[in-house]
Amino acid sequence: MENCLITQKVGLLCYNTNNNNELCTLLYSIFQRENFYHFSSWKELREEENLNIIFIYAENLYNLELNNSTLHSRIKTRIIWILNDKSENNIIELCKFGIHRILFIQDFKDWSSELLRMLQDTKTISPKIIFSLFHYFHKHELSFLNHSHLTQRENQLIQLISEGIKNQAIAEILRISPLTVKKQIHNIHKKLQVRNRIALLQKAKELGII
Repeated sequence: MENCLITQKVGLLCYNTNNNNELCTLLYSIFQRENFYHFSSWKELREEENLNIIFIYAENLYNLELNNSTLHSRIKTRIIWILNDKSENNIIELCKFGIHRILFIQDFKDWSSELLRMLQDTKTISPKIIFSLFHYFHKHELSFLNHSHLTQRENQLIQLISEGIKNQAIAEILRISPLTVKKQIHNIHKKLQVRNRIALLQKAKELGII
């Protein structure tokens, strides 16, 4: 019973995003590596048959290239879309296709619980695996939520801070006022739930930002 879920064939397609390391790590930790397929295109996904579960992670659905035959033909495959954007248009667009779940990274606790419920629906998941999943979700919550919400400028600021550059010099490099630098760093502290530069750099290392 314990190995039933692990040996299922699982595919992951990341669409319009490069921020997929955490999701890959999670799926690798659950499913056997030889049964996990990381696709880089819809074409690759279509060519791989007999998948039990397909995860499709998309930061947005811009220029979505998908036709009904891509997913509708997979009658026995569970298709789980994971989105950052909870807009109504996205949901309407996805409802045109064969979908079992739409999960939202922004609602992390709901997302993790919903994913666990979905996996339990297969009746092939052991309590040991469920415990491991909950442990992973709680340990990596910030890397899903907060890292994905950092702006390009905020990531740039973190890089400069990691190089030991002071606020005044950062302001000159970015051609903004020192007050703006201070405000943006304060916003980063709030997002990452830290209080000073030392804690910020430690959290940034944990999240793989630096």
